[in-house]
Amino acid sequence: MLEIKFRVFGKENKIMIEWDELLELDSFKDHMSYAGSEDPYYSPLMQYTGLKDKNGKEIYEGDIIGWSYNVLGEGEVKESSAVKWDDENSCFEFGDYSRPSFCEREVTGNIYEGESK
Repeated sequence: MLEIKFRVFGKENKIMIEWDELLELDSFKDHMSYAGSEDPYYSPLMQYTGLKDKNGKEIYEGDIIGWSYNVLGEGEVKESSAVKWDDENSCFEFGDYSRPSFCEREVTGNIYEGESK
């Protein structure tokens, strides 16, 4: 069964806030009134994709996924891509699907905090 979860990035404190914590914050209730406009305190909601990276870390919309592969004569090539929702195909997308299988990819950061690896 797919778990539906969300999180947001707290701009003021520069921390990622998980859904359970959000529901307890009075300030988040005010966030809901910013629907469709730029919120000065929180990023837009980031939905859990239902997938985990090679280390078992949950992957959310807005995460940066990194992977590497070898090219004959060139050696190791490293790539990364942000996870985003594709309205046209109704799915999350994360880079070039012709590259290594998803189990070889890992979360290396997110679009709000940058890459950590």
